[in-house]
Amino acid sequence: MDFIFAICPPGIVCQILVGLSRTTILFIVASGLSLILGVLRIPNIAHGSLYMIGAFTAFTVSKLAGGGTAGFWVALLIAPLVVAILSLVAERAIFSYLYEREHLMLLLLTFSFALIFGDLVKIIWGAEYRTLQLPEFLKGPIPVEQLPIPIYNIFLLFIGPLVAVGLWLLTNKTKVGKISRAAAVDREMVGAVGIHVSWVFASSS
Repeated sequence: MDFIFAICPPGIVCQILVGLSRTTILFIVASGLSLILGVLRIPNIAHGSLYMIGAFTAFTVSKLAGGGTAGFWVALLIAPLVVAILSLVAERAIFSYLYEREHLMLLLLTFSFALIFGDLVKIIWGAEYRTLQLPEFLKGPIPVEQLPIPIYNIFLLFIGPLVAVGLWLLTNKTKVGKISRAAAVDREMVGAVGIHVSWVFASSS
């Protein structure tokens, strides 16, 4: 560690690590967006709004669960399920009828969803800043005197690669992932072998 600090001052190392942890959040959001674009061929502008709904849902669930470590993990389980259900409803009700339309129409449609979801969040949660209460093991800086970086940022640095590996395994090593990739290339051929392509797309949404 002293060797690293001799090359690069602790303040710069701290800023680099914090910056990387912030980009991990963007990567997690973008990975879902790229997966949907690659499989469904839908440029989903509302993807960030769904992430926002998940964040506010996590805040509410954590608060109802009493906060702390238990509330954090309960929110981490419930919020993705809520977003998944909302995405499934949107895909079944609207997007499943529009896969053959041009991208410009899909861009406008998903942009309108982004506006609707944004106003919906303001109606339910208000426009004030909200933050999720972290569990005790994620509070405070790491125990390195010259490197006061929050433990939560280090946690994010570990989560990002796990998400990347998980998505790679899902799309390349599982039957569902391989079918989804095949359906993205030739939907008619996948349907011809007896696979319900519509539900494959629904699961990918």
